[in-house]
Amino acid sequence: MALSHLAELRAALARVRRRWLAGRLLGGATRLCGGVSIVLLLVVVVELLLAPPDIPMLLLLAAAVAAAVGLGVRILWPLGELPSDRRVARFIEERCPELEDRVVSAAQLAESTPSSVFRGLVFADAVRRLGELDLTRVVTRTELRRAAIRGGVSIAILASVLTFGLDPIGRLARTAWLYAFPNNVTLEVDPGDIRLMAGQPLRVEARLAGG
Repeated sequence: MALSHLAELRAALARVRRRWLAGRLLGGATRLCGGVSIVLLLVVVVELLLAPPDIPMLLLLAAAVAAAVGLGVRILWPLGELPSDRRVARFIEERCPELEDRVVSAAQLAESTPSSVFRGLVFADAVRRLGELDLTRVVTRTELRRAAIRGGVSIAILASVLTFGLDPIGRLARTAWLYAFPNNVTLEVDPGDIRLMAGQPLRVEARLAGG
């Protein structure tokens, strides 16, 4: 019976964990898209309005990329950690204080204490109290809906910034490529060696290849 109650307890915690993680992921995506949008917009505005020389602009671009990567690591790294049953139980207790630490106590016993009659009673009590509780109260549908809306808006803003800055960002990317890999770029001139009469017109086309 204790094992049955333990399985029910873990199933309830898993349901809450999924909803909690969904909200955290949506919040992380919102913050990440918002931060990257601000960084990209700054680069685009500087490029369009000030048109600085190549080197200062490339340094700004490198700083912007480093900032975006750092922001991504700071936001996404904690999201890769799966909350333990004890942490989920504490989260539930914070949202539903009327549980009076029963769920946290059961989660702690599940991790550390050998099987016993007392252990089974604690599990049964926690499962009973969770059964009386609407678990969607812990992470509500309204919270998830709002998080999804904020995430959608932040993605739309990032897409708008990318669309607006497509040309300047493309120019900066090509410039960075030329500076980083100059040996991969060749100058092609058409025609090559040619003889012509004095005064005869000549059309010459030159283009960069490989950039």
